[in-house]
Amino acid sequence: ARVACMLLNASLSFIEPNFEGFVVSNFGTDVTQTGLLFAVIGGAYVIIAPLVGYYSEKVKEKNHIIMFVGGISTFIGLSLLGPVPFIESAVKNLTAVRWFLLIIAELLVATGYEVVFILLM
Repeated sequence: ARVACMLLNASLSFIEPNFEGFVVSNFGTDVTQTGLLFAVIGGAYVIIAPLVGYYSEKVKEKNHIIMFVGGISTFIGLSLLGPVPFIESAVKNLTAVRWFLLIIAELLVATGYEVVFILLM
């Protein structure tokens, strides 16, 4: 569990400084839009943290399953954030779909981080 936390923290440390350049170059966002995209992660934490805490207190013996789901959520989210060739070619000219996938990816990554971090505290 500690290794999972360390790996998730390492990936978050990589995403945060590089995410701004990624969205500006791929989506042409301005400073306000980029800031709102960063706020998605914090907003997801505000919503999900109490839910995960409540559920994990109710079902203590199944916390390893919750952590596994959080890891899978992070994996899927990071896969959507990264340059995935088959997704890139499918939605190259569909700006709304690309924005939707970006926000979904952020929510999945945030959910995965929060689940693992909350359960380890």
